Amino acid sequence: MNLKILSKNLFERPDDEHFESLEAVMMDASEAKNTQTEEIVKTNDIIFRPAEEGAISPISMQLASGENVHLSHFPLAQIAKASGISSEVLGKLNVRTACQTLNELYAKAPREEQRSVLLTKERVVRAFTTASYARIWDADILEDVNKIVIPNGFAPTKATINSDSSGTNIKGNTKPALFRGDRDSWYFFTTNESKFGDFGGLYKGVLIGNSEVGAGRSFTARSFCFRGMCANFIIWDVQNQEIFRKWHRGTDRNMQIFHLEFSKWLTEISTDIDAAISAQIETAASTPYVGDGKYNDDNAEKAAKKIAQFGSPLIGMKKARDVVDYAMLEQNRSNVGDPDLSYFSIANGITWAAKDDLRFGANLADYGVLAGQLMAAAAS
Repeated sequence: MNLKILSKNLFERPDDEHFESLEAVMMDASEAKNTQTEEIVKTNDIIFRPAEEGAISPISMQLASGENVHLSHFPLAQIAKASGISSEVLGKLNVRTACQTLNELYAKAPREEQRSVLLTKERVVRAFTTASYARIWDADILEDVNKIVIPNGFAPTKATINSDSSGTNIKGNTKPALFRGDRDSWYFFTTNESKFGDFGGLYKGVLIGNSEVGAGRSFTARSFCFRGMCANFIIWDVQNQEIFRKWHRGTDRNMQIFHLEFSKWLTEISTDIDAAISAQIETAASTPYVGDGKYNDDNAEKAAKKIAQFGSPLIGMKKARDVVDYAMLEQNRSNVGDPDLSYFSIANGITWAAKDDLRFGANLADYGVLAGQLMAAAAS
């Protein structure tokens, strides 16, 4: 889910995997593509040996040429999985026993006759996959984004949008939501200007997730909407509008088709908020959450009880009453004439309440998920 992906990356990614600009992450991705090589090796030619002291991993892999290449931790886990042994068990063995175990188990394991080995310029194995694995390079994806999405008014999503010109979030971070590491990458892009202004400023967004090394089963891209009223921006999973997915398998011809289809998809979603989303939000804004939707003591208490039941265990009765109060803030309500306590205003109250939670980093996504579910419930 968009929110959980974003929250996990914002609060858990190492700093060196969080980039300060699109140009910086494009440069990093381009260097990886241009300096790393993919070699197809025969399965029976692979031998695992103890690595020399100080190597990145205690186990190295000998190729048919006799060259010993170092294994980083992720491909070692891929090899262990292909051999039918867990990385945890393998790690408990001494190095020589671990190598002997891998050599014995890997020789017996059902497998393809060939494997693809992705090597860095330092001759370190970055990935160990089947020969049929179709690698999608971040460099190519970001080039498509830069050519299609950015000219249509999108930019890398700021850490927050309502603090200062740099978008400094509650953790003091100013970097946009551009995350790329050795195993996977996640990129968020949103429109520079809000759309649908009557409802607090709605932005269009694009989320792209990829793994160059086989850490994910598929390349995924999806569009979404979020409202920019809250202090640390909340993505509303009101509706996953468009999802584009490609499994990491196929020929070179298949990959050419993939890039053509992806470019077409990017062009289609790089437009204004679509009619379906607009209609859904209008429905949520005009539908009373309780009774006639007017704010009075009776409706406020009914709304709080309903919120507490819906949001349990995250939202208790005390917090639910706060949500009702927040829903009545002018910036959390919609057009004049709509109910005071609508599904829309209550959803905004829920996202507003996230700012009160001292465990903000852990619960931000959960509040947003509840808000999205509530918005979707208005139309059901």
